[in-house]
Amino acid sequence: MRVWDAATGQLDYSSLPFATAAAWDPEGEYIAYANPGRTFTIIDPMSDRARPSPTPTPTATPAIPPAEQSSHGTTVAWSNSGDRLALGTSTGDVLIIDAATNQTLHTLIGHTDLVLAIDWNTSDTLIVTGSVDQSVRVWNASTGQLVRTLQGHQGVVAIASWTPDDQHVVSIDISEDPQLILWDSVTWATEIQRDEGTIIEANWSPDGQFLALANIGHAVILDSTSLNLVHAFEEPELGGQGYDIYQVAWSPNSQLLATGSLNGYVRLWEVSTGTILLTVRANESDVAQPALSLVRDIAFSSDGSQILAFSGDGTLRSWNAASGQLLLNEHIDGEIFGARFSPDRRHLAFATRSLWPVVLPVPQDDRIILSTAMPSP
Repeated sequence: MRVWDAATGQLDYSSLPFATAAAWDPEGEYIAYANPGRTFTIIDPMSDRARPSPTPTPTATPAIPPAEQSSHGTTVAWSNSGDRLALGTSTGDVLIIDAATNQTLHTLIGHTDLVLAIDWNTSDTLIVTGSVDQSVRVWNASTGQLVRTLQGHQGVVAIASWTPDDQHVVSIDISEDPQLILWDSVTWATEIQRDEGTIIEANWSPDGQFLALANIGHAVILDSTSLNLVHAFEEPELGGQGYDIYQVAWSPNSQLLATGSLNGYVRLWEVSTGTILLTVRANESDVAQPALSLVRDIAFSSDGSQILAFSGDGTLRSWNAASGQLLLNEHIDGEIFGARFSPDRRHLAFATRSLWPVVLPVPQDDRIILSTAMPSP
């Protein structure tokens, strides 16, 4: 959410509440924004402090039972073996789906609001999820049974991820006081809890030594053991303004980091020096429509020779990582809520309004495809 001076165009305020709508009060002193969890927050943009929201007045209108609420996919995650998909939904359920047959294997029931984060452990035996309901949950991937509910966040849990050795879970929330929490996967005790700023995405390096975080306006790299800061890469300004980084991806050798931003730009960074080696456009959408221009997922090919990016407007592109040559330019029509490339980078799965993941093959040759319509689920 951003506020500009209407006379000069100067950016006066920038923040990232997880909001679905926002409006000024009649006096122009406060902004009220709606949260996905059926609550709202009132904030003074000059001080960046939230004002307590009044308690809603009960009405005679009966609430819609959760089972009858309309639901759609919110995020999707591949198992490491690539044989299953976990689909988060807007009502809190998580579906475990056979990637080959589209059969639902299990429905994980426990979250009471949108699921925003899903991650499989390395053996694909456990799944961790994070939700707008402020909880982190751990599930048995084979039986669908709940293993543990982790409480400690005071805001929307946007990231929940296993460490490369499966010894810990890292979870991060979006709130007025965002917290990064490191949980021991045996005792489930909290080992580290600290403010890390507003984090949108996280990705572990293949060698297990680093954790890359997509932060407001920049990407940070933390030591995987201590979670101390190692590097920080700031998104360059365009037209006098910088833009938020939404996605981070490591090269197979852990020496390069690709970032995808709200404005649709993809950049390739040399981790050791912070040098930008490559800048390309992932789509042609106007940044004034951030839901379309943002990069929803980014990945390297298995051999590190290509970078793939998928955008909110349905554009799927890949480039030669060394030269920046455009190799693939495909468009997928339809409303998209979350997307992930398969571990072998040969398929793309995304969540849609239909509450069913759509899986498309990613062309492996250098042909350029102009348009592909989204298939019916």
